[in-house]
Amino acid sequence: MTTIGGIHHVTSVAADPRRTEEFYAGTLGLHLVRKTVNFDAPSVLHFYFGDRRGSPGSMITFFVREAEPPGRCGPGHVSSIVFAVPPRTLMNWRHRLIERGADVVGNAWSFGEECLCFRDPDGLELGLIEEAAENGINHHADRAIRRIRSVEIQIEGFQHTSKFLTERLGFEQRGQEGAVFRFLDGPPDRPIAVDLLCTPTHRPGQAGPGVAHHVALRVTDGEALEEVATMLANCGFDVTPPLDRQHFHAIYFRGPCGVNFAIATDGPGFALDVPSPVSAETLSLPPWLEPKRKLIEQRLRNKNPAPVGVPAAPKAST
Repeated sequence: MTTIGGIHHVTSVAADPRRTEEFYAGTLGLHLVRKTVNFDAPSVLHFYFGDRRGSPGSMITFFVREAEPPGRCGPGHVSSIVFAVPPRTLMNWRHRLIERGADVVGNAWSFGEECLCFRDPDGLELGLIEEAAENGINHHADRAIRRIRSVEIQIEGFQHTSKFLTERLGFEQRGQEGAVFRFLDGPPDRPIAVDLLCTPTHRPGQAGPGVAHHVALRVTDGEALEEVATMLANCGFDVTPPLDRQHFHAIYFRGPCGVNFAIATDGPGFALDVPSPVSAETLSLPPWLEPKRKLIEQRLRNKNPAPVGVPAAPKAST
């Protein structure tokens, strides 16, 4: 079976583009990797935040849907996303989040690790956990977010989803705390966790701002992607064909728990066109949408007079 390499990215929904950029690039210090649009719905802005290279595993992305009512987490939804930060930085992070007015919930212990829990401006539940550097070298002044460490998925049942993770995707079940079951992938010193939170009596969730849209898992290349797609289709999943996302290729399907999943390739990556500070602030479009730039920008302006990354409409000459 083709090896899944952990998490590629997580995509959520946001209601306000400026507020989202201020929180993730400002408060959390993530790099704005790209401002683009949802390729399947070009009137929807799509932001990528991660490390400066846009490395797979570092990115959280957002579809901006300003007219949608707030979402609500429930069974079949991602209930939290946890990032890895350097050792001995949680206290500094707590002070930073409070100073910037973030909704800090508090500290909790999960599977032997302390987690700083907070919410983004739309109510998306986030966390920070300390993790040693891959090469064992830590710089005291460095407190930057390194990667996505885990996601927690809220489910009603258990058997089908656990079988999907272990038998189809290669995760290993590694523990239980109360109603939370942990599944790990990746090397022992840098694991990726998917936690299943069993809540059979919880009210149904609702998609919208503050709720994750999909979890994308990693494979190395297009050949591996085709292998996973064939395997999933043979197991009864309704899988899309590989779709060109310019910086990666991906397939999409709904997991047995109701959560939307993607499988995405590591390449070609965002280094295809290394963004300058100026280009990162402008709307990036793939070649097949570039001929429609004026129409796309006009539609974005119709939704918001001053959309992020879109130049103002030219003034009529007098």
